[in-house]
Amino acid sequence: MFGIAALIGAWGLLRSSRWSPYVIYVIAALLTVSWAFAVWQLTAEGWLRDYPGDAMVALAPGALSVAVCIAVILAVFRHFHHVKH
Repeated sequence: MFGIAALIGAWGLLRSSRWSPYVIYVIAALLTVSWAFAVWQLTAEGWLRDYPGDAMVALAPGALSVAVCIAVILAVFRHFHHVKH
C-alpha cells in the first residue's frame, strides 16, 4: 500500500502537482508513527530493557528510516516553497 502511494506521490512530484507534497507528508508520517508504535510495544514488553544491545542494533534501521523521512519532508517542502530573497 505504501509503495503504490509513494509511486503516486513521486509521479505528482515530477509533475509539480499541488497535491503531491501532502501524499509524501502522509506517507512519511505514517511510516514514522508505525515505527514509533512498534518501539512503544517493544518497550512495554520489556524487550528494550532485557536486551539493550540487541535492541539498539534492531532499532537502527527504523531510526535511519525516520531520518530519511525527515530529510524527504524537508526536501519536498523546500521544492514547493521557494525562498524569496
